Amino acid sequence: MAGEHQSLAGELHYNSLRMVELASILEDLFELDPSVLAEAPPMGTPAELRDFLLDKVSAGLGTIPGPDDVASVIDQY
Repeated sequence: MAGEHQSLAGELHYNSLRMVELASILEDLFELDPSVLAEAPPMGTPAELRDFLLDKVSAGLGTIPGPDDVASVIDQY
């Protein structure tokens, strides 16, 4: 299990392709406009990514996914 302060690129071994895939999944899951993720700072840790997503949802630029939506993504991967 990934720790919230582990580096996505370093400790969790996310390469650029995995980062793009993660961005696409999050875009769909949180119903974000593609331009919102273009504003994202470089993805450093899961905690930083979480905080970014929560800020965008709080600003009305996305929605919190439901449990069934999350389960569906987990089942796919």
